[in-house]
Amino acid sequence: MTNFFAAATLAATVGLCAAGAAQATPVAIYDFESGTPLVDQTGNFGTMQLHGTATLEATGLRVRGSGTTPTGYASADYVVGSAIFESMTLISWVTLLDYSARAGSALTLDTVAYDRFNGIVFGESVLQEWTVGSNNFRRQGDSVNWDATQPLNQKVQMAYTFERTDVNKTRVTGYRDGALLGTYEVNSFEQFDVTDGVIWLGARHQSGASMVGGLNAIIHRVEIHDNPLSSTEVEENFETGAAVPAPAALPLAVMGMGALVAVARRRRKA
Repeated sequence: MTNFFAAATLAATVGLCAAGAAQATPVAIYDFESGTPLVDQTGNFGTMQLHGTATLEATGLRVRGSGTTPTGYASADYVVGSAIFESMTLISWVTLLDYSARAGSALTLDTVAYDRFNGIVFGESVLQEWTVGSNNFRRQGDSVNWDATQPLNQKVQMAYTFERTDVNKTRVTGYRDGALLGTYEVNSFEQFDVTDGVIWLGARHQSGASMVGGLNAIIHRVEIHDNPLSSTEVEENFETGAAVPAPAALPLAVMGMGALVAVARRRRKA
């Protein structure tokens, strides 16, 4: 019996490690409802800085804007870790408060020197809808045709994945609350070297000395992953409210499937 248990445990551990090898790794996590709301839980980006009228509230980070001008936004600079991105996933839990601000972002990864960015942008090309934001609209593609309208005062999870599929091609997929919005491929690929990278919340991106894009919203949590999550992973991320960091996977494997379910249930209740 002991040998069988040991063999089963080893098999589960090896299987989970093998599966995890193909999974994306979180490279930035800010939880604005946690005890350390301005700290990146992965350590790759620095302390989140609040600008203008941006404030921390009990329910999250409050960002503000007037038209396409951000009046309250936040930013965090790259510090250490994975600096080169060919593919990525952006996730934001956000509650929109009004429609007056435009072209702002619930999460943008930007490289300052060359102004390359991907973002979860609201009310830019399509009013009252989320679309894919990118430099010169290069990866916006068919996101303008997704049914991504946003009711006010409703917390949603928005997730975009960007996957390099060829030398000059990117597959973009969008989700809301874990459900597929759509997917498309564009003849545009840009490698992100974020040694001068910045995360923007509220503003869409920085253009020269100017900040562009306003958003009136509460941002609850944001995540960036270094590869595209699968549709199943995005759905699980929405259901649990957060991703399980890769280092935690090994102990969980030994606990068995029953314990995994228990952990998921506890997280849903949290």
